[in-house]
Amino acid sequence: MNKFNNKGQVLVVFVIILPLMLLAALVFVKRGYIYYEKTKIDNIISLACKSDNPLDIIKNNDKKIDAKINYENGKLVINAKKTINDDVIKIKRVCEEW
Repeated sequence: MNKFNNKGQVLVVFVIILPLMLLAALVFVKRGYIYYEKTKIDNIISLACKSDNPLDIIKNNDKKIDAKINYENGKLVINAKKTINDDVIKIKRVCEEW
């Protein structure tokens, strides 16, 4: 028969593990949101490559994207950048079909 009370040990383990699990969940959510935004920017740039006025397409879909358009070797090059809190998403796309 066990005469010792083990309830305190479980509480200590729970108090140590819970913040670590919450931190991991926060990291997963933040990375998921950044991935979502990167995919969104990539899709907007794909639409802009097919458009006659690519800068308007980008600005109409997301006003927070800082986009620069250059022409290199007869091809349209779109450099897009968006800052989310401290994270910066940068995408460079060369539009072949333009």
